[in-house]
Amino acid sequence: MKAVIPIEESVTSKIPRDRKDFLLSDYPLPGDERQRDVQECYRLAYRILQKDNEKRGVPIDAVIAQVLEQFRYTEYEIINVIDDLSPLAENHPMYSRLAYMKRIEYDNLEKINDCYLEIQRRMK
Repeated sequence: MKAVIPIEESVTSKIPRDRKDFLLSDYPLPGDERQRDVQECYRLAYRILQKDNEKRGVPIDAVIAQVLEQFRYTEYEIINVIDDLSPLAENHPMYSRLAYMKRIEYDNLEKINDCYLEIQRRMK
């Protein structure tokens, strides 16, 4: 007969294993206040859009880039946040630039505006 010893969750078990887990978790974001703002917008947009299969062959980050533009983030900030957080950019150094350029290929403005409004609502 074996005894079962309950193991408390350690701090290290709460650390996200990869970028996707990080985006789906509530783990604290690194960086200064402006960086955290753009990162939180990216995280929320990722959560909202990752369930959506209707992206018309455009990477999710291209759609998120359009949403972030609605918040008046600069090209530099958008590319940096994709580099820092996107699961697809982790092993592809030029992915963030490609995703930013491909943003114009997604033309569902209703979806972009819905995501923008939902992020605004959640951040209040």
